[in-house]
Amino acid sequence: QYGGSLENRLRLPVEIATAVAAAIGADRTGIRFSPYVSIQGKQDSDPINTWTTLLKKLNPLNLAYVHLVEPRIPGSWDRVPNPEELNLRPFREAYDGVLIVAGGHSAATAEAAVKRGDADLVAFGRDFISNPDLPSRIKHGHPFTPYDRTTFYTPGEVGYTDYKTWEQLQSDKHDTAADTSDVPAP
Repeated sequence: QYGGSLENRLRLPVEIATAVAAAIGADRTGIRFSPYVSIQGKQDSDPINTWTTLLKKLNPLNLAYVHLVEPRIPGSWDRVPNPEELNLRPFREAYDGVLIVAGGHSAATAEAAVKRGDADLVAFGRDFISNPDLPSRIKHGHPFTPYDRTTFYTPGEVGYTDYKTWEQLQSDKHDTAADTSDVPAP
């Protein structure tokens, strides 16, 4: 019932989304998929067909959103996807509702994806951790502070709440430049 053919493999996620939407309301239900992820060395042989078919099946549910993780996250795939797979157009064409995408975007690529109509929204994960003021940085064109992957999934504030806003970084630069206490007098 849930394995083998494409129809059977898609039955479980559709049934789960339907049950959750019925329980709490479709307007409060979102679902996230990673169409290009490799699990234990196995990957969908035809991700475009699989995921566009699933998205079409989800359309009647009128979910709050569908969130797709794109294949461009470094280290998230065992093989480099072909350029056809990097195109979000088939997913956008298949899904009528709000489509959110994520996966290694810069401010410029996020804006381009929305302007092209490939997505309604672009989500940021790791860059949001290292940039507590991320919306402001995007709005004002400030560079992102790189995240430190070695601090992910570790206890404590380091790597989570110790990153500074753009304004704090600029203030620190100003304070450092103005501090002459350790400069010997002439």
